[in-house]
Amino acid sequence: MIIRVTFKDPDAVYDALYEVAKEQCENKDGIHSKIGELDEQLSKWIELSEYITIEFDTEAGTATVVPKS
Repeated sequence: MIIRVTFKDPDAVYDALYEVAKEQCENKDGIHSKIGELDEQLSKWIELSEYITIEFDTEAGTATVVPKS
């Protein structure tokens, strides 16, 4: 059985990107720029920086992030 679930969390994506950017940048200006860059890279899967859809296949035992349409 295929089950698709869309999650909405406005803080989760930003918080994760902030943590990665903070590790890679030395100043706040660099952090905000890096967050924008990372957000763009994830835009294939994450819509408006807060929506992501995951498809679960119970027969195959898999979970896949669905590219946004």
